[in-house]
Amino acid sequence: GKLRIRPLDRLDSKEVITAGEPGFIFWSPDSAWLGYSAAGKIWKVPADGGQGIVVADRPGEMTGGSGASWGPDGRIVLGRGEPGLWEIPARGGDLKKILDTDPNVESDLHQPSWLPDGSGIIFVSHAANGRPDRLCLLAGKTRIDLLRRADEDIWFPQYSATGHILYRRQPANAGIWALPFSLKKHEVTGEPFPVVPEGDLPSISNDGTLVYSRGATTRQTQLVWVDRTGKLLSNVGQPMDGWPFPVLSPDEQRVAVSVAEQEGREIWIHDLVRGTRSRLTFGAQATYAVPFWYPSGDRIMYDDGSNYPFTTRVKAADGSGEEQEVGKGWGSTLSPDGRYIVSALQDPNTGTDLWLRDLSSKSKPVAFVRP
Repeated sequence: GKLRIRPLDRLDSKEVITAGEPGFIFWSPDSAWLGYSAAGKIWKVPADGGQGIVVADRPGEMTGGSGASWGPDGRIVLGRGEPGLWEIPARGGDLKKILDTDPNVESDLHQPSWLPDGSGIIFVSHAANGRPDRLCLLAGKTRIDLLRRADEDIWFPQYSATGHILYRRQPANAGIWALPFSLKKHEVTGEPFPVVPEGDLPSISNDGTLVYSRGATTRQTQLVWVDRTGKLLSNVGQPMDGWPFPVLSPDEQRVAVSVAEQEGREIWIHDLVRGTRSRLTFGAQATYAVPFWYPSGDRIMYDDGSNYPFTTRVKAADGSGEEQEVGKGWGSTLSPDGRYIVSALQDPNTGTDLWLRDLSSKSKPVAFVRP
């Protein structure tokens, strides 16, 4: 992808040249610079074009809950989708951890955002049971819980000059919500309320202008059969929220899907012959799970995201019996012969590594790819 800027009063846009494909883009408080992540580093580049400057090396990957925010005093706060929050001088320097997670309560911290006066950082705590369900504030060394929605996900918190914290809520009553908040007292002053039904990715300027996308994470997906010319033949099951990651069984009689529903994301099995479906996992929070069938078709491997670090598990495809834990990691992939599993794991020294596990032996997993 490319980074482009479009003034709100115009239809045309201009490209800003970046070092590699930019991700997790953020503005400087004066809108003179853009920060972004690319090629293993955090960069800043003049918004009107020019040479990019490396701010810091970025150990590890920026994953789903990652985000960065540029504070008014020249500090950048960074969340990398793993335990803790980091700080970097915008002029350049080394990452410094400013907040760690409580492993008994949470797995990681999401999408930090500075308050406009620099008095604190708002962020989302991803609970150890799998949901990013707590909106928090770090003021100095004091951490304050502002809001918890035990049955909902909270994403993309942003302070608004109207005296609210905006955030994305899902799955029920999904959209952009506003939490009344006192910037001076650092406390919630009222109950949250909806602002934009089905709105997503809120971004708000100092003058209160809100930019957002609509329905980006509530997209309905329908599994279908098509022939090789692209002609639609028939539907499989009912529409589902998000991307289901469908995987056919070896005998092509069933399809495993990762489905987002009211209680989270779980693995379901569609029986293509009978036209029925059954639930395979309960409480797995299989957010990053692409299910894998064993060659025999009687077992399925998936990543259980209910606790951190994620656990790779195997369960009988008919739902019988207990799950078997086969290791730790996420993004796990099963080899075609069902013998090996490759999983990603975070290492504080090397970042995200790939580990190879031989299921036919009791040998320890070995590092397969390291940066």
